[in-house]
Amino acid sequence: MGHVPRATDLEPSLCRRKSYSLAGLTLAWALVPLGCSPGQGGAPPREIAVAGYVSDRLCMGCHVEEAGGWRASHHDLAMQEATGQTVLADFEGVRFDDGKLRALFLRDGDDFVCRTEGPDGKEHDFPVRYTFGVEPLQQYLIAFPGGRLQCFTIAWDTENERWFSLYPEDDFDPGDPLHWTGRQQNWNSMCADCHSTHLEKNYDPTTDSYATTWAALDVGCQACHGPGEEHLAWVAAAASGENASPSSSFGLRKRLARGQPEQVQTCAACHSLRVRLAEKIDREGEFHDSYMPELLRPGSY
Repeated sequence: MGHVPRATDLEPSLCRRKSYSLAGLTLAWALVPLGCSPGQGGAPPREIAVAGYVSDRLCMGCHVEEAGGWRASHHDLAMQEATGQTVLADFEGVRFDDGKLRALFLRDGDDFVCRTEGPDGKEHDFPVRYTFGVEPLQQYLIAFPGGRLQCFTIAWDTENERWFSLYPEDDFDPGDPLHWTGRQQNWNSMCADCHSTHLEKNYDPTTDSYATTWAALDVGCQACHGPGEEHLAWVAAAASGENASPSSSFGLRKRLARGQPEQVQTCAACHSLRVRLAEKIDREGEFHDSYMPELLRPGSY
C-alpha cells in the first residue's frame, strides 16, 4: 500500500516544490503576487467571541473522560503561544547552517528569537509568536506586518532533539514563494484552518492583508462537534424536565458517529490531501461542497 499521510505530512510548509495539475490551485497561485508583502491594513491574529461558541471548559465539566483524552493531545497542542512551557526546541545560542539557510536561535528575556535572513536578504532578529504542532516536529510562527504569521522552515525534531531544514535539497532566495517569508509559507492562507477552532482568514485583497480570528487557539471540542451553545441549552432543559428537543442531536449541529461516512465528513477537511473550493466554509455542511480531495495516486500518497 502507498504512503498514507500523517497530519504533519499535510502542512503546506512541508510540501516539496512541484507542478500541481489541479487547475484551480494553479490559477489561485498565479493570480497573487509572490513574496511576503507587508500590507497596509490587517491586524494581528486574535481570539474573538463567536456566536454559538462557548468556552471548552463548559464541555469538560460533564465530559470528564473525553477531556482527559484530549488534554495534551495533538489537537490540544496544535497551536500554542510561545512560552517556556510550550517551546520544545533549543534556543540557547544554537547555530544552524546547512550551506543554504543559516539561523541563530537565542533567548531575549522571555522571548524566543530566530536570527536569520529576512525578506530583504539581510539578517534580523525575529521573535517567535506561536508554536505549531508538537510531534514528530514543532515549527515556529513569526509575526509580520499585514496580520501575517510566517512558518519558519527550520523546524525542531522532537524525537531526535535537533534542528533540521524542511527543504534540505533546496535553496530559496528572498522573493521565492517557498522562502520562509514567502507566500507559500504563510500561516493565514496555508496552515491555519486545521490548527485552531472556527478560524476565519479575513483576507483583504485591497491591502493584501489579514485580520485573522479564531474562537479557540487550539483544536477543541467545537472544532469537530460544532458550536456548543445549543447543546448547553439542551442539557439545561433536560435537567429541568423541560422538553429537550431535538433529542436526536442533543443540541449539536454535528455528531461524531463511528461510521466511516460520518468520520469522513467531520475529519477529512484537515486529515486529507484536498483543495479548498470556497473562501467561506460551511463547517456543518458536506465535505465535497467545500473541498476537492486529491485522488489516491503515486506522488500524492
